[in-house]
Amino acid sequence: MLLVFGEARKNRTEAKALYGQRYPDRAQPHDKYFPWLERHLKTERIEEEPNEFIVSEEAQINTLTCIEVDLTTSVRQIAANIGIGRESVRKILKKHKFKRFKYQVHHHLYEADHQRWLEFCNWFMVQQLPNLNRDFIKEDYAELQLDLPTLLGRFPLTRGLGCTSTLKTFLVPTIPNT
Repeated sequence: MLLVFGEARKNRTEAKALYGQRYPDRAQPHDKYFPWLERHLKTERIEEEPNEFIVSEEAQINTLTCIEVDLTTSVRQIAANIGIGRESVRKILKKHKFKRFKYQVHHHLYEADHQRWLEFCNWFMVQQLPNLNRDFIKEDYAELQLDLPTLLGRFPLTRGLGCTSTLKTFLVPTIPNT
């Protein structure tokens, strides 16, 4: 394209016509593209060199130590504690394949959980909650599925506990709606 622009003595209209004659099967550029291409090739680097991220090994070790000590810490807190920039902390974490997320404690099942679950179900059945029969029917062996976020959002007894955002479905003895 640049050679065609030179042959047309930097006349963009002639360059567009000449390019269309020589390459009829290619997409025809706008006539303003030829001077832009010339300026771009003169001023810009053709091949971009990636900027190399250089940080001291001590800063990397300190950053990873902060993460290991407290998984709930933020990039901003780490940067303030170590005395380096937030972007540097973020790049160190990226280099060591750490993802940026808020660490949250997840619940795991233990041996005593089944017994506690049964106690909860027994306690829950005794509660005087409106529409209890509509929300779930009698137990079908020990497979009852209850939509807990809907239930927790409906009853004022449990509002504000923060359970609805973390629990999707809570398994209790499964009952179809009637």
